[in-house]
Amino acid sequence: MPENNTSDVLYVGEMPFESLFPRLAAIVHHGGTGTMAAAARAGIPQVAFPFMADQFENRKRIVQLGLGPNACDFKKILVQEDLNKRRVLESKSKNIAYFLYSNKSPG
Repeated sequence: MPENNTSDVLYVGEMPFESLFPRLAAIVHHGGTGTMAAAARAGIPQVAFPFMADQFENRKRIVQLGLGPNACDFKKILVQEDLNKRRVLESKSKNIAYFLYSNKSPG
């Protein structure tokens, strides 16, 4: 769907999260463990809209850690924008990323 690119949306093929996420302001995802961890490593705010299995618990963890806001379930998505919350989440996310990188275990 590259023909649908806009100044706010860029469609790409497969791309490693490690290359993509550090370039994002935030990420909206399904709540998968791998996506959640990659966003935390990148230091960006995230919001999960789960629809199955452990994704609901992962959303709870995102909120508990201050990495993103609580969100409704995927089937009940409502779009709301709150820049002050985004700035707070960006700050917390950067702090978590710094902690994760500065406390790497050897291996």
